[in-house]
Amino acid sequence: MESTVYNPPEADLQLESRHQDVSLWNPDAAGAWSILFSPIFGSILVRSNWRELGDEDKARTGTIWIWVSVLMFFLSAVIPLLGLVYLITWYYAYQRKQTSYLKQNLGTYNKNGWLKPLAIAMVSYIAVFIVAVFVITLLTGNV
Repeated sequence: MESTVYNPPEADLQLESRHQDVSLWNPDAAGAWSILFSPIFGSILVRSNWRELGDEDKARTGTIWIWVSVLMFFLSAVIPLLGLVYLITWYYAYQRKQTSYLKQNLGTYNKNGWLKPLAIAMVSYIAVFIVAVFVITLLTGNV
């Protein structure tokens, strides 16, 4: 695909055909749901999108973001405001890049449903809460 002053630019049809059948989660919605469920949730979905798009390098970066998000989840329990600072950092450094990529390179795509990931996130959220209450009860001796 070569463009000169004499030839009009051409579209990369291979790129369009490669991505026509992908099914992705909306990264902006994943970012919004991460306010409630933490960047762990959004990182998992954004990484899944990169895998669906066939970009294994960005998917590997997503795995790092997941583990850092898990670490920050626990640290934010003892360090005030760390969770908010990390959420903003995660949004601009990781999640937002996928939104820009999709707008520039893909345009439209098939959208995945939200029932399954939100149900898993809610069950996980409740489980973490129950474990936290149990641990606090054991540590304080109020059994």
